[in-house]
Amino acid sequence: ASDIFFGWLGGMIGVRVARPSRFWNWLLERRWVWICGSVCWCGLSVAAFLGRSESWVVDPEVLNERWSGFFTYPLLRYYYTSEYSALTNLVGKLMSFALLGVFVAGSILFGKHSANQSYRSSILWALGISIALGLVIEISQIYLKPFIGDLTDVGIYATGASAGAWLMVYLVKGVALGS
Repeated sequence: ASDIFFGWLGGMIGVRVARPSRFWNWLLERRWVWICGSVCWCGLSVAAFLGRSESWVVDPEVLNERWSGFFTYPLLRYYYTSEYSALTNLVGKLMSFALLGVFVAGSILFGKHSANQSYRSSILWALGISIALGLVIEISQIYLKPFIGDLTDVGIYATGASAGAWLMVYLVKGVALGS
């Protein structure tokens, strides 16, 4: 609980410190900053989710078994250990993709033509990118040991990215751009 409290407190302090700065406002209004953040976060996500692989799965029988396990009941694998482990795993995935949603929405909402951009398109782009990235990660986990690919995770990633993009849209609507 203290991690959550101090995380939110640090975030609020960071927003307050950065808000009056002309440099931060100038930087946050540049589309290339948000695009670079999106690309870097996608790369870091792939590295984080697949970086601990030990070897490739090449046996056709094992691959068939792993592919059949890819289409399992939603959230079934999260309760192999404990409720705490399931919840922290779920929240971690949601939060990591929520940040991707923030970056993607920022790359659409900020820039020279931001007034013409639709708020809905930023959420749809975040949804599309997170689904594509999620499929890359989860299908790769089928072919890499010791991972287990799960289609449910793609939905979790999409939910997190959509929530992050929605939060960014909500913040941008409430704060005048360029002020």
